[in-house]
Amino acid sequence: MDNLAIEALKNGTSGLEYLYEELVIYTHHSDWISVINIDTLIGAIVGGALALVGSIVVNKIQYKQQAELKRAETIYTPLYDELMKNHYDTLVKTPYPYQDEIGFLGSQRTQKAPQYLAWGSIKLDTRYLETPNAVKKQWMSYTVQY
Repeated sequence: MDNLAIEALKNGTSGLEYLYEELVIYTHHSDWISVINIDTLIGAIVGGALALVGSIVVNKIQYKQQAELKRAETIYTPLYDELMKNHYDTLVKTPYPYQDEIGFLGSQRTQKAPQYLAWGSIKLDTRYLETPNAVKKQWMSYTVQY
């Protein structure tokens, strides 16, 4: 006994009504099932495609954000720290270049020149590959080529 027959017995419907309902369901069964199957299949395909495209887009965005954070921590932070140190040493610590008189040789500057050591270490490892070309070009103009 199926669920429809159990419902028919509970509601007190007669056997003829039950047979009529079974006949109506059976005659429209194939059309109803095919429409639902096609709609379900199309919905599943479209939904799966949208989920796949969405996950790819979100993954690309997350990868770019992680790469930017890594680049900022491993490349830009050492360079910025070195620039700030050189700025402090040359402009804040000694705001005006002073000269010491050394007898007959004339005046000689005693302030040390700024040194950029972080860029040299970045060029020697894999951080150089992750550095954007604009930053490479700018730092190459600041350093002396040997």
